Amino acid sequence: ENLKKIKKEVGDKIEVVTISVENDLEKVKAYRQEYTINRFWLIDNKALVSLAYRIDVLPAWFLLDKDNVIQSVNTGFFNYTETYDIIQSYD
Repeated sequence: ENLKKIKKEVGDKIEVVTISVENDLEKVKAYRQEYTINRFWLIDNKALVSLAYRIDVLPAWFLLDKDNVIQSVNTGFFNYTETYDIIQSYD
């Protein structure tokens, strides 16, 4: 819910990309229907993204700027205030 709120507030300053390591495509589809906040979903069931970015803690999430450049790689649960402050620094 906080991610929806932040996306609504900052608009195209960020892009939200969901990366799932789940092997069950039906679970991913159900989750996507419930949390439709983004256009891009990646199924990473071979953990290639996790290996490339050395992600060993889930959840993990990336902040991309309006040019789709990764600005930060984060692990743990989403913190609205910290994330909002990071996004405001993109200008």
